[in-house]
Amino acid sequence: MDVRGVHRRVSKTDLVFASTDASDSRPYWILLTISTVKRMVASEN
Repeated sequence: MDVRGVHRRVSKTDLVFASTDASDSRPYWILLTISTVKRMVASEN
């Protein structure tokens, strides 16, 4: 699994949703990104 590829996809999606509707989508996508990164870090250790 390419961690950098996944992170890039999440970041791109985050930017799209944040620019579309910052007030509603940004907090959700930030939490989603954090949880995804935590899961990837935990699986590598």
